[in-house]
Amino acid sequence: ELQNAAQVANALCTVAELRLAMNQVQEASEAGRTAESIFKRLKDSKGEARVLVDVVAKVEALKGESAVAQLAAEQAARLFQSLADSDGESKALELLALQHVAAEEHAEALQKLGEAALRYRKAGDQLAEARMLTAAVNVHLDEGHGAKALKSAEAAMGLCSKLGNVAKKQTALTLQMLSKAHLALGGHWQKALEAAREAQRHHSELTDAEGEAAARMLVAEAQLAGGLSQEALSGASQIAEMRREAGDRGGEAGALFYCFRAHSLAGRTDLALTTLHQALNLHWEMSDRPGAMKCLYALAQLHLAAGEFSASLTALGEVLGMVKQYRRNERMEASVLQLAAKAMLELGDSKVFRGLPSSPAEAALQAVEAFRSGGDLLGLASALRTLSASHLHKKAAFKAITASEESCTLLRSLGDVDGEVESSL
Repeated sequence: ELQNAAQVANALCTVAELRLAMNQVQEASEAGRTAESIFKRLKDSKGEARVLVDVVAKVEALKGESAVAQLAAEQAARLFQSLADSDGESKALELLALQHVAAEEHAEALQKLGEAALRYRKAGDQLAEARMLTAAVNVHLDEGHGAKALKSAEAAMGLCSKLGNVAKKQTALTLQMLSKAHLALGGHWQKALEAAREAQRHHSELTDAEGEAAARMLVAEAQLAGGLSQEALSGASQIAEMRREAGDRGGEAGALFYCFRAHSLAGRTDLALTTLHQALNLHWEMSDRPGAMKCLYALAQLHLAAGEFSASLTALGEVLGMVKQYRRNERMEASVLQLAAKAMLELGDSKVFRGLPSSPAEAALQAVEAFRSGGDLLGLASALRTLSASHLHKKAAFKAITASEESCTLLRSLGDVDGEVESSL
């Protein structure tokens, strides 16, 4: 009877995995929970750990229950550890790390990615170690730590190079992250372009259309960083058309955003505005709030550059409200507050905008606090300059000097001589 029960539980676990592959979440959940219950009754720790990591954690993540998903992965890791199953424990730690990444819990994500990478290194699994390092790049980028992101990307590329064709898919993904890391550092656009083109070639050889499209978008981004607006526009327009024909509205919206940036860089403001609204409308249609926030922030920047300060502040108020309500992100919140402070300084009156602080100094101070809390030193230095300008606007010279001096100190520590000179003026 016990043997039959174990066979039933294993069969249910397999069924649940198949249901997951077919995106039948509810059916997978029911089969997985039943299997888990049987394994617990049988005191089969290995079976219980398997269903927790292969089914329960993944199902709960898909249902949006991140805390429950993380608990399942943690339980699986402990069970595998008690069984001295190093491979199983590494797999559970990797899943837990990626759940923290998805939840934007950066400190926890980096800790678990590091633990998993170390275990994979001890086991001699270089491909898995490269996966962990590549995932860490995204976390460092989200925190605004470009140098750390580049270090992780280069370490991952070193492992992929040793593995050759065995790691071709991982190499393509790591090259994309390497390109992003170079772009984050600024001034590295040629290296970013080289990495993005290499990633595109790898994806093409793997006949991975989605990966190739993502790499082509990075090519466009690197071209924009290098001032090659026409080349970027040509590539992004082709991707937008391809995504439209494929019925991929998310991909089309992403490509249109790059078209907007290319038009904006070339000084074609009317075309830029039209294209940005097209992208924004697609994001609204899909109820894609992160995409809509990115477009609204860009719209605010466009209005500010055109001297339309009230329109800029209206858009920023909407973005800030969305950030606080739907997707708490300190860097995004800080960037919005800093841009709002700049627009308020330009507007020069005491008009209050919905969702925004009441004064430039208050907005800049909140931006400083958010950048400081998130550990983004370059963003903090920039926000301090805005705060200094806000204090000068209020004729608070001592406060302005204090903020400026802190900005100079930060930029000096980061090696940004030009920024340091500008902050001291």
